[in-house]
Amino acid sequence: YKGKRFRIHAVLSRWCEAGGWWKHLDQGSDGFIDNQKTIWHVEAAPLGALNVFEIQFDDVSKTWSIKPASKVR
Repeated sequence: YKGKRFRIHAVLSRWCEAGGWWKHLDQGSDGFIDNQKTIWHVEAAPLGALNVFEIQFDDVSKTWSIKPASKVR
């Protein structure tokens, strides 16, 4: 994150989000995978105080993203 390596100390939560699948149900779609993402909230730190981050994996584009869920020191 921002050029620093962080060590994950704990996974606080994990969930999946699928956006807009319900919009296509009336068009005969089965509603499976429409911009689905898997998201983790993790406690991580380079050295010193732990911070909480949100890590996302986009199942459609197969890309990862990370952003702070709390202030990063």
